Amino acid sequence: MMKPVALAAVAGVVAGCGLALAACILDLSDLSGGTRDGGGVGGSTMTSATGTMAGSSGSGCPGAVLDCSGCPCPAGGCDAVPLATGSDAGGPRGIAASSDGVFWADKAEGRIMGILAQGSGPQLLTKAMSPTTLAAASGRLVFNAQDGLWTCLLPSCDATKSQLAASIAPGSIQSVAHDGQLVYWADRGNNGDGKVWRCDLANDCASPALIADQQLYPQGLFLTTASVFWIVQGNGQANGSVHKSPRTGPGQTDIAAALVLPTGVAADDTYVYWTEATVSGTVLRCDHTLGYCMTPTSIALKAGALGLPLDLAIAGGRIYWNESSKGTISSCPLPGCGATEEPRVHASGRQGVHRIAIGSSCVFWTDDVNGGTVDKVGR
Repeated sequence: MMKPVALAAVAGVVAGCGLALAACILDLSDLSGGTRDGGGVGGSTMTSATGTMAGSSGSGCPGAVLDCSGCPCPAGGCDAVPLATGSDAGGPRGIAASSDGVFWADKAEGRIMGILAQGSGPQLLTKAMSPTTLAAASGRLVFNAQDGLWTCLLPSCDATKSQLAASIAPGSIQSVAHDGQLVYWADRGNNGDGKVWRCDLANDCASPALIADQQLYPQGLFLTTASVFWIVQGNGQANGSVHKSPRTGPGQTDIAAALVLPTGVAADDTYVYWTEATVSGTVLRCDHTLGYCMTPTSIALKAGALGLPLDLAIAGGRIYWNESSKGTISSCPLPGCGATEEPRVHASGRQGVHRIAIGSSCVFWTDDVNGGTVDKVGR
């Protein structure tokens, strides 16, 4: 569990938002590792001998990195299986999973790391300056760095990487998403000039399309079949909001407003879900097919106040979220737990859970245990 003094520090950061607006939001992003995220030379095929190998420890979870079918997961919570520790996870933040493997942004060490689907352990894929978020699909990674947005092909990431876009300010791109062809990113900018973009990898993102501008710290992208969703985090003064736009065309629908520090977002064909990242936070939903929503609904009433819920994911008919200050990962069936239903706890007793990703049978995450770990449990 997070030490009391650390929890108090987090509470102080959130409580102080009214006095140090822009700085507070940036500090909160750093505490959480930003949202889902080069330069330099890296050994793209180098396998580390010092990190924990996939499936080599934990409680009976054999098989490849993407396979958690043999991982026990009782109702009280699953036993975490470490995938990377020590020198392979110096400061892991954003994490992504696809059929190609599991990948994470190591902010402290300036690296994009991963375990390929058929690999035996963590690999250094390429170097990047302070990466915090990444997305994986169709044999490709898209990731952020201090100087902008980058992409590469797997498994030869270091040899194939290229820059797609510059950032408004150093490190201001903190959210990315892509489907193998189209790339979306949110650039938080400088206190009100944030932007949300889309580009086509078929032309190397030569002509990016502006989806939204004049945004107060946009982040938290999520793709459905028809739409791209994002949140505007705001500055802690109940001025956050949730929006959607067509995946490939113009237009913006405003879903909810007057929110306090919305940070993570996810959606299905009917509902959009988001976190409010405070020490007494919540996960809320609205029906995005109906347009603007005046009264969002809590998806986990029985859970009470949530401790810094930062990230969301949807898979297999369930919605998952983390609570950074409580060190837990939980889920409810879609579209949420009933008034008397307790959320299912997948992991507990962690320290500072940053970001989560969902595979076909696994939940993956990054946290601060032992200075940084990348872990998995069965879904």
